[in-house]
Amino acid sequence: MYGTEGFFLLNETHAGFDYELSQAFATFLGVQLDIRPFADPKRMLNSLKSGEIDLIASPFQYAPEHLTHVGFGPVYQYFDQVIVTSNNNPKQNALVERYSMHANALKDKALEQDIQWQTTLEYDSEELLQMVLTEDIGYTVTTSSILNRARLLYPELLPYKVINQNLPRRWLFAKTQNDALLGVMLEFFGQYRESGALKAINEAYFAHVNKINFVDTKAFITAVRHKLPRYRDWFEMYAEDLDWRLLAAVAYQESHWDPKAISVTGVRGLMMLTRPTAREMGVTSRVNPEQSIMGGSKYLAKMKRRLPARINEPDRTFMALAAYNIGLGHLEDARVLTQRAGLNPDLWVDVKQYLPLLRKKQYYTKTKFGYAHGDVAVQYVENIRRYYDSLRFIDENVHKSVTQ
Repeated sequence: MYGTEGFFLLNETHAGFDYELSQAFATFLGVQLDIRPFADPKRMLNSLKSGEIDLIASPFQYAPEHLTHVGFGPVYQYFDQVIVTSNNNPKQNALVERYSMHANALKDKALEQDIQWQTTLEYDSEELLQMVLTEDIGYTVTTSSILNRARLLYPELLPYKVINQNLPRRWLFAKTQNDALLGVMLEFFGQYRESGALKAINEAYFAHVNKINFVDTKAFITAVRHKLPRYRDWFEMYAEDLDWRLLAAVAYQESHWDPKAISVTGVRGLMMLTRPTAREMGVTSRVNPEQSIMGGSKYLAKMKRRLPARINEPDRTFMALAAYNIGLGHLEDARVLTQRAGLNPDLWVDVKQYLPLLRKKQYYTKTKFGYAHGDVAVQYVENIRRYYDSLRFIDENVHKSVTQ
């Protein structure tokens, strides 16, 4: 089903957690992936039972009574089930998606709260969250992962009550299928988990959105409206192979889009360049916003180029961002520590565990470049990822409203 978690278009190409996981499974099988997006969960389930589709890979969670004659794949993720409201929302009515497990949960758990609940086929989970924001309804129920991603753009959404924890997420397939499909699923997920790829895809889509700071997110959204338009053309002009919105997110993390910003260590400007870096990138004035953006873009691109060719996206970008903050040498030290520990030095989800150890004497004394604030670099990357996702959602929503 369409949505910011499962399946969507990014720069006119297919993207999303469920899409990437399904594509990896198709590659494992050596077959062509045929995606069939659905807006109606009942039709999606009927299509599975009739054999029109082979499996359902979707964030939509069906109520148990609808899953007769359906088989379950291996558990690959866990989520919480959350009642959601917003700040000072006075309404006591609630809407949830029909056929979903949330309808059952709300009926069983929330009537004691005097919430008047109804089910709907007219709106999906993300639309219901929007209705909570506009106070058309007081509450809805969704998964923790959908809520966390929505709060990148709408931090006013509040988890009112967690009603079920650690619920399993699995693919669905028709029981009319023979055991061969379940067998290859088990083999695929076993290998995908063993290789670290499952951990990496969860990291890419979910790790950075688990903790949303309300004040910081509101300040960022305000800055997007009032500050970003002054510099957007330059971000687009100098981004080259980078997404301009990522470059803008780096600049916000560095200076909050203040071209005169200066740190106690002497780095300056919109992209907070050191004197040597500015000189190397051809920047003559660090407080000139256009020059700073140009220099910062060139320097980030340089960090990406200097990483080993075997590091793939999105890990390549995450590590380049860490190198922009802490330096390529310190990043390499953390990668060495990661490898010594038996983990994968080419996966950000593993390397970010060892960057903070560069502050500890027992570790930094055994590295080439010594002590570093590796924990700061990890937080730096996570912040930029949140800003980038927020900016992407804002930019795409504006684009939709203009073209409609």
